[in-house]
Amino acid sequence: MFRTLELKIPPVILPILAILGMYLTREIFPHFGFPQVMANLFAGFVLFSAMTLAVMGVYVFKKHQTTVHPMHPEHTAKIVQSNVFAISRNPMYLSFVMSIIACGLYLQHTGFILFAIGAMTYLHCFQILPEERILLDKFGEEYAQYQRKVARWF
Repeated sequence: MFRTLELKIPPVILPILAILGMYLTREIFPHFGFPQVMANLFAGFVLFSAMTLAVMGVYVFKKHQTTVHPMHPEHTAKIVQSNVFAISRNPMYLSFVMSIIACGLYLQHTGFILFAIGAMTYLHCFQILPEERILLDKFGEEYAQYQRKVARWF
């Protein structure tokens, strides 16, 4: 039943939905109470880190001439293991979760962790696991070795 959700929703939609959810529920959850300047600094640092990670991931995929389209992992031309992909098998998805965290820090939304965990859970179950099955079928032992060497998230 749940397999019908696999590779169906573009992952970039998740942070948008989570951030919208945080904005709409900002009055329901208590706020951190940090000075806004401090919250802005933390949020800015996390967002900058997230965007850097995402841009580097896309750049490396383009450099290696493989697809960045998350809905069609079967079009992957090669396993990229350099740069940010030597640290995380999913740096762009990690950047999405980090952007949710950054927004939560900016809004001082104590429920941000629920939105981040929800996005990570969806990504894990309906995006990453199906991608990994497809990549294992396509690349076999080479991808299995990469899985053993590099963490899924970080």
